[in-house]
Amino acid sequence: MANITKTIIYPIPTEWMKDTQDDTNVGVATYYGPEKLITEWIEGTGDESKRLFDIFDPDDKQRAERPTPVGVVTALLDVNVEPLHALTYWGQKFPPLHIEVNVGPSWEPNPTIADPSDFTEVFDMESFYYDQYDNTWSTPIFSWDGPGVDKLGVSTEGVCFGWDHVRIKRNSMLASSDGRVAASDMPDVVKQPWLDYRTKLRNLPTDWVGVGTATHLIVWPLDPDQLAMGVTTGERPNNGITD
Repeated sequence: MANITKTIIYPIPTEWMKDTQDDTNVGVATYYGPEKLITEWIEGTGDESKRLFDIFDPDDKQRAERPTPVGVVTALLDVNVEPLHALTYWGQKFPPLHIEVNVGPSWEPNPTIADPSDFTEVFDMESFYYDQYDNTWSTPIFSWDGPGVDKLGVSTEGVCFGWDHVRIKRNSMLASSDGRVAASDMPDVVKQPWLDYRTKLRNLPTDWVGVGTATHLIVWPLDPDQLAMGVTTGERPNNGITD
């Protein structure tokens, strides 16, 4: 069976990481792949059963004709009926656009973020699964950064972002680098880059105050070890997202 190309229109929120649907604008993605897909799931009803075990094209005879593994159930996914699930599991034809945002201190590079209306930014990917209890496909939800309490019991403006998390992450990074500046006999040429790095961390809330609540835009400083390994600003992990 030949692959199909399907344009998929989906709802988007009024703001990135918010749960109110925009009544005016929509997102658009392109699916390219088999019209039907065979999915496999760990048998059960708990969280583990919501994680995709395997997915393949029914025309892949070697995989389609093999016995289903013990403890695994299969579900046929019709792309025309559940296009959003197909996008999640098989992927989009085109990668997401990236946007440079002019924000932050002048001496730091501008952050580059994925298009907020991209499918993978709009939806909570964990909300896509096959419900084995009802034998139905789940109803996906928007990625949402609502208020909550983090694993340390600290009240936060958001689950993933917010200044509480920024300070906790900053303090953790400072603590993890304490040992790099503690030795009294460390040569200045080795110590100074770490001192500069720690100064950037201490000043980060002040330097990036202009982002307001959009703390995901913060470009976190690279430590000397990362710089020595050739890590670039484009590869900076975690732009304000907690582990």
